[in-house]
Amino acid sequence: MAAQLAPLGLLFVLLAALVDTGYALVAHRLSGRLRASGRAQRGMSRTAGGVYLALAGAAVVV
Repeated sequence: MAAQLAPLGLLFVLLAALVDTGYALVAHRLSGRLRASGRAQRGMSRTAGGVYLALAGAAVVV
């Protein structure tokens, strides 16, 4: 059983690293475009503000 578990664990770690690297590369590519766009900046600011308001509302309820 241990002989099967080690390669499976290694495969999981390698696939997770590959997926995380893909996310990082896509985020890096998009970051320049998002910084340059005023419309995107407003959208991100409004989204962040909405999240903060929702968290404040949840804190009040709890």
